Amino acid sequence: MKIYIASIILLISTIIYGKEIEYKVKSGDSLRKIANMYVSQSKHIYVDTFVAEIKEYNSIKKFIKPKMILKIPVLDSPLTTTKLNRDKDFKAKALYIPISSLAHSSFLDKLEIYKKAGINTIVFDVKTMSGEISIPFSHEWVKKIRKNWSSLGDLNKVIYYLHKNDMHAVARVVCFHDESLANGMPNLRLYSKGAYSSWVNPANTEVQTYLLDLIKKLSKYPLDEIQLDYIRFPEAGASECKAQNRVEVINNFLKKVHEITKKEDILLSIDVFGITLWQRKSDVCVTGQDLTKMAKNSDIISPMIYPSHFSNPFDNLKNPGDNASQMIQKSMIRTKEIFDGFDIVIRPYLQAFEYGIKNRKYDYKYIQEQIDEVEPYGWIFWNPRGKYAPVLEASYKEKKKSEKKEAEKELENVMDKITE
Repeated sequence: MKIYIASIILLISTIIYGKEIEYKVKSGDSLRKIANMYVSQSKHIYVDTFVAEIKEYNSIKKFIKPKMILKIPVLDSPLTTTKLNRDKDFKAKALYIPISSLAHSSFLDKLEIYKKAGINTIVFDVKTMSGEISIPFSHEWVKKIRKNWSSLGDLNKVIYYLHKNDMHAVARVVCFHDESLANGMPNLRLYSKGAYSSWVNPANTEVQTYLLDLIKKLSKYPLDEIQLDYIRFPEAGASECKAQNRVEVINNFLKKVHEITKKEDILLSIDVFGITLWQRKSDVCVTGQDLTKMAKNSDIISPMIYPSHFSNPFDNLKNPGDNASQMIQKSMIRTKEIFDGFDIVIRPYLQAFEYGIKNRKYDYKYIQEQIDEVEPYGWIFWNPRGKYAPVLEASYKEKKKSEKKEAEKELENVMDKITE
């Protein structure tokens, strides 16, 4: 009987893991050190979860000792996935996830909650405002500026698990706001001091090449979409913008990026300043974001129309942060007018944070007001810390309405698990 049970366990292990590697523990070894050696060959993204797996697999209750033989469960071949190949106009219901959240081992558990709540798209950082790059990138500048950058681990595995949950995988790349690069190589700065000293010069060909090299590397992964943020000049420098055609600089760079993504069959989306929807000449000149020109070299445009980010009053509306429905409505009217006749998908960024809301409660009703105004378009919600309980509640209630077969109890079960 014991032999039979052992055979069954071995069979199950083979199905799940593929094979085992025997490792003889050396003096000074720790489970984390050993897990780091083999995590790339495992099913795990995160070292922490792999450590727990090794402990369970070897029935380790406390510590490992030198000369102990550990069985390390690994895969026969790497986890692989292919693009979802959705049309660019599919109705995305997206959350932005910062590196700190995506790199945490609890993220995979949250994916199930997100899916059940109706989320079908995850936007995650590959390059942040600070200049932090979360994938291996061997450019010579990285050696000069890299500090304690986080890592997504194996990006192929991240995409695999997103796709396994039917999640459209979008890699966000912040372009010209780059604190690490501006501080590490001051000669690349647009302004040498002041509030905008963390911006590198978008017109600098070396800066553009640095970004294009990163995007080329990124485009080799089975991503569904690459999203560019801060693809503009900072909101300063009115005198300089008259002397330098900032619109031309931004569009020439965007055209080069689009050539890369089209070649690799990856969608390209761009985030644009909400204020540019009003197309005031000064805003277009300063930022370089001429929306109709940008639309010709992208697949999806995401105007960032967070109600709280508009001045008070704005366009005859008092307290935009408190009046989400009206502010989003005004923004979408402008968006539709600008892109009428263009082959471009509109997918706005919406507000999932309390900032700028003064006289009302930030809750799922605040979220729902915004969602109602962007129908039938998709949406992305932004919370810089990745906290989305009100969004998940609103999204799930919407899903429940459309499907009707969902039980009220299921909503309660989902909400019980939402702790962020």
